[in-house]
Amino acid sequence: MARWMPASGVAPAAIRAVAAAEPRTEPSCRTVLLTPEAAPASCAGTCRIASVEYLLGHRLQKLAESAVPTDGIGEHPTSTGTVLIVAADLRDHPRTTVTEIARRTGLAQSQVSNCVARLRSAGAVTTEPDPRDGRRTLLSPSAEPSDRMKVAQEAPLGPALAAATTDPDEALALLERLSSLLR
Repeated sequence: MARWMPASGVAPAAIRAVAAAEPRTEPSCRTVLLTPEAAPASCAGTCRIASVEYLLGHRLQKLAESAVPTDGIGEHPTSTGTVLIVAADLRDHPRTTVTEIARRTGLAQSQVSNCVARLRSAGAVTTEPDPRDGRRTLLSPSAEPSDRMKVAQEAPLGPALAAATTDPDEALALLERLSSLLR
């Protein structure tokens, strides 16, 4: 039985969820993103597009990670990218729990807990007991960005783009255009 993996080797949460609900021995273009050479003939070219989209998203995430300064944050069991995923989820879903973040992002609960610990130590997250269930803790982004978050938000993307692209100005213009198109 063939084992199908996405181009990066790790399936994003949405793909893992669909794959778990619909186990297959041959991938569907809608459920698994493949490298072009691994795509079955039934994909008729659509797997390549999905693979390119996935790889583009992955590369953009790595680009953003490389732009965030890491000076003074010390050793942590979580990557900057994982912390950024959790921070974005907290921004979009305030008054949430570690379990809910893990469910939405597809990250392991232990990863989310480690990220929340990093964000709390940076002053980027506030906690409060859940009034409906005292065993749960509700997490929200801090009202004001912490000094660490300000440094991360103000980090210039230019040097990372220059290292990763042949035309940093054009890449930045395309990213700004793409950002304006996304909801």
